[in-house]
Order: sequence, then C-alpha cells, then structure tokens
Amino acid sequence: MGPSGDAAHDHDHAAGPGDDAAHDHHAHAHDDHDHDAHETAAHDEDHHDHDHSGMDPHGWLDPANATLWTGVIADRLADMDPANASVYQANARAAEVELTGLQAEIAERFSAGVQPQFVVFHDAYQYFETAFGLAPIGAIPLSEVEAPSAARVAEIRDRIGGLDAICVFAEPQFDPRIVAAVTEDTAARTAVIDPLGAQPEPGPGLYPALMRAMAESFVSCG
Repeated sequence: MGPSGDAAHDHDHAAGPGDDAAHDHHAHAHDDHDHDAHETAAHDEDHHDHDHSGMDPHGWLDPANATLWTGVIADRLADMDPANASVYQANARAAEVELTGLQAEIAERFSAGVQPQFVVFHDAYQYFETAFGLAPIGAIPLSEVEAPSAARVAEIRDRIGGLDAICVFAEPQFDPRIVAAVTEDTAARTAVIDPLGAQPEPGPGLYPALMRAMAESFVSCG
C-alpha cells in the first residue's frame, strides 16, 4: 500500500503487489520514506483532488522496489518450475545488478545540486521524488478525461503564474491544447513525462528507458 490521498506526505512506501513475500525475501524493502519535503501549501491544498482509492500505486518509479520485486518474481517462478530454478535465479541476479546500477546512475544526475522546480498535473511521482531527493512545488490536478471549465483553466493559470519560472509536467494522455491554455502568459516551461512507459518500445529495455527518460525530463526542464 502506498501513501494515502489525504496524508500523502507522511506515509510508508510498501513494495506493492506481493509485498508480504517481498519482505520475507529481502530485509531492505524501500518502505519508510517521509515526504516532509512535499509539504508545500500548494501540494497540501490540491493533493486530495487526485485520489487513487487511498494509495499511490506508482511504486515501480522507485528502482529499489523494482529490484525487490525481481527477486520475489524469480523465487515464485522457481517454486512453480523447479527444473529451471537456476535460470530464473541467475536472470534475477543479473537484473538486480542492472537495476542497482540504474538507480545509482539516476541519483548521480541529481547529486550535483540539481533541484528542479516543478509542478505536476498528476501526483504520480512520489516514489521517484523520494528515491532521488526531489520536492515538487505543488500538484495542481488536471483531469485527463474531461476538459476543465474556463474558470478552472483561469484558476490553474493564475496559480502557475504566481510560481515564477518553473516547469509544469504533463503526461502523454493530457490534451496539449489544455496544457498550453493553463500555462499561457506564464513563465512556466512544460514537458511531458511518461510514468506508465507508453512511449518506449516494449521489451527488456523498457523499464530502464522509462526511468532514464523521466530523469532527463526533470533535469532538462526543471
């Protein structure tokens, strides 16, 4: 279970699906992240407008969770197919090494004092933010399924305009015309981030590509 919608900044990050087994398999689950850095007025005010039924389901955005799940998946596959257990375990160990390297690579990108100033329309990045020491200015919910009213567009634009030159992150499913409308006449830059991996090519390289692309967006726009 991830953070609750109403207390998103003081919560535990569990490993996600299969977390009981995950805790048995590894002692270092990435579970106890404090989001005090998130406690900005804008984020506190708006976070409740975006709800995932009481949890943040985007646990894969922390590579430590991906590493944890890899071991759990290998164990379960080995139990189901003992004849190939050594293959599953060897593949898992190789993947864990790659994921650990990926986490270090991304952390290095933010280690030189890079502290992006950003606002999100979809509060989906708390695992990524916590893993790499990032803190959003705020989350201003923008529906991805229905166009906001003119009043809501004006409200969001006014709030973004009051935040100086920051980056506003949208996602592939958001209508670019709406994103343009809410940032019009402000100093904000915009960028698209893809937490679901809709843009990278499917295959074994999808997860590293997704994470590297997110890091690049935060560094280059924020």
